Amino acid sequence: MQTSARIGRYGVHPVLIIIPLGLFGISVVFDIVGMLSTADIWGIASGWNIAAGVLTGIGTAFAFARDHLATHPGTRGHHLSRVHFLLWCSVIALFASSLALRLASLQHVPPAGAISLSIVGLVAGIVAGWFGEAIVRNAAAHRTVLY
Repeated sequence: MQTSARIGRYGVHPVLIIIPLGLFGISVVFDIVGMLSTADIWGIASGWNIAAGVLTGIGTAFAFARDHLATHPGTRGHHLSRVHFLLWCSVIALFASSLALRLASLQHVPPAGAISLSIVGLVAGIVAGWFGEAIVRNAAAHRTVLY
């Protein structure tokens, strides 16, 4: 499978996926630091990171959906691709829900439910990344050009 969306020689999805994953990861770190300190700025920074991560995550999902449609239905790669896509959509939904809880609380300190959703979303993002790596491994085993 050759990726359809490209930046130079590289596929768009593997290049862009690092941005929302990094933003989501650092938002969880900011939440933990915010719980340990008394400064409100950590909760605010975490919320902004989540908002940027959700927006860039949606763009990444569109880039990957384009690649997913190019896989052959019924193959292992297509199945892994579908699982990867659904997991990534779940990650975006979890972080968007966390952001909604933060905005609804009207406080600079995020509620415990929002932090819990972020942690679950980060774990789901790691699992989605593992499935993405499995797609690449599957393509390499079948000598398919993926990216």
